[in-house]
Amino acid sequence: MTRSSLLILTSLLAIAGSLTTLLWWAGSGAAWFTLQRVLTTQTIVDEFGDSVAKEIWVEKFVPGLLDLAGPIAGALLVVAALGLWLSRKDLNYAK
Repeated sequence: MTRSSLLILTSLLAIAGSLTTLLWWAGSGAAWFTLQRVLTTQTIVDEFGDSVAKEIWVEKFVPGLLDLAGPIAGALLVVAALGLWLSRKDLNYAK
């Protein structure tokens, strides 16, 4: 395997990793900032028989775009761009 094909393969894997990171972020809840707890609403019956909505905090990790998923995806895209830029030297174009 030549150096340029290895760099191109690494770049393609970095692009795939970046897209996977963004899909993981979108599938996990698409929050702007990382959340450790999420506020949920439960309907409970009080001592008088009335239904009451109660808000409770549930421990759940939701990755944020600005402080976790974005920098990871950006770093992988920089690696991909650098790999593609370095691989251009070894490619022979037909003249």
